[in-house]
Amino acid sequence: MKNFLKIVAATLIGSLIAMLAGFFLFMGFISSLASFTESKTPVVPSSAVMALNFSPAITEQSVEDPFSSLNPFSSETSKSSGILEFVQTIDRAASDPRIKFIYMNVNQVNAGISHIEEIREALIRFRESGKPVIAYADNYSQGAYYLASAADKVYLNPAGTATLTGLSMSPL
Repeated sequence: MKNFLKIVAATLIGSLIAMLAGFFLFMGFISSLASFTESKTPVVPSSAVMALNFSPAITEQSVEDPFSSLNPFSSETSKSSGILEFVQTIDRAASDPRIKFIYMNVNQVNAGISHIEEIREALIRFRESGKPVIAYADNYSQGAYYLASAADKVYLNPAGTATLTGLSMSPL
């Protein structure tokens, strides 16, 4: 009889743990579905500054990790910005009368030189619309400074540095 009660108790505890795990997985699934239905378009006030963030990776296409919303220890989803989406956003801001200027913090530019060049050209088109671009960084890397060179004003933290090494090539 004692052995029978042990088996029944173990079965009940195992079933309870399985139901709790299933409940949390179900809630994670529902919350990830809810995140897909949220509006991705931000509300822009009548007079706004467009702040460009270069810390998420800028890749060929936008990539969002669908499993990041299942992580109970993080409230953010890991997402990389696509270069086309990034450039189109800057181009739309050039014709949007609500956007007064662009502020870009280029402390950390996670993009290759070809993507930096495309973003730089979009910033030049934005400036041609008559709106200013302002760049700021605590420290400028070579790519960050090249990107900032498209701005009307480039600011550097007084205690910051600019690391400019130049370009080179070598035969294969």
